Amino acid sequence: MGDTEKIKLLCFPYSGASALIYSGWAKHLDKHIIVTPVELPGRGLRFKENLCENLEQLIDSIFNFVKTEIEDSKYAFFGFCVGSITVYELYKRIVDNNLREPSHCFLCAHPAPNLPKVDKPLKDMSNEELIAESLRNGRIRKEDLNDQEYLNRFFRVWKSDCTIMDNYRFSYPIYKFNCDLTLLSGKEDTFFAPAEVVAKWEGFTTGSSNKYVIDGSHDFIKTNVPAIIDVINKIL
Repeated sequence: MGDTEKIKLLCFPYSGASALIYSGWAKHLDKHIIVTPVELPGRGLRFKENLCENLEQLIDSIFNFVKTEIEDSKYAFFGFCVGSITVYELYKRIVDNNLREPSHCFLCAHPAPNLPKVDKPLKDMSNEELIAESLRNGRIRKEDLNDQEYLNRFFRVWKSDCTIMDNYRFSYPIYKFNCDLTLLSGKEDTFFAPAEVVAKWEGFTTGSSNKYVIDGSHDFIKTNVPAIIDVINKIL
C-alpha cells in the first residue's frame, strides 16, 4: 500500500486459541498498523461467556465489536487457520449490511472453504487421537501433557471450535473480497493446509493474491512470528 495512513489490523485466532496470541505483535509492526485482536466467547477476556455452537452464532458474537471498529477506519483482516473462515463469513455479513469493506485480507493456514473436506471430523476423535493430532500440529507441547488442568481447558475450547468447523457447510455464491489477498502457508504443512490448497483462496477476490510460504509446519504462527510480521509490514 506504500503510505503511512493508519490502518487497523483485526486479528482472528485459530481453533482452541484466544486473540491474546496477538497481544505482542504491536511492538514489531510498523507504527501505522494498529493491532486489534478480536476475541471470541469462552476464552481470553471473554472466558466467562458460553462457547458458540455454530459459526453463525460466532459471527453474531463479534459483529457489533467489529462494526464499531471499522465504521470510521481503514482496516485489514488477519485470520489464521479457522480464523480465515471466520474472516470470510464475517466479510459476507459486512457486505450484506453495506458496511465499509477491508482494504486487505491475510488468510493463513487453511484451505479455501469451497474445497472438499478430506480429514476425519475432529469432534469424533478420541482424547488419545486428539492429543496425537495436537502434538503433530504443534497446538500443544509434550510438556503440556503433564498439566491436566491446562489440557482440560484447551480441549474444551478446541473441541467446541472443531465441532463448529466440522458442521460448517460452504454455500455458493462466492462472496469475493473487493481487495487484494495475502495467502500464507507453512512449508512443512503437507497434511492440512499445504500451499496449493491455501492458494485456492485466489478465487475469492476481485483483486490479486500474494502468496508466501513460511518456514515451519501448520503451527508457524507459534514458531515463526517474525516471518509473518515481515510480510504484514511489507504489504501494509
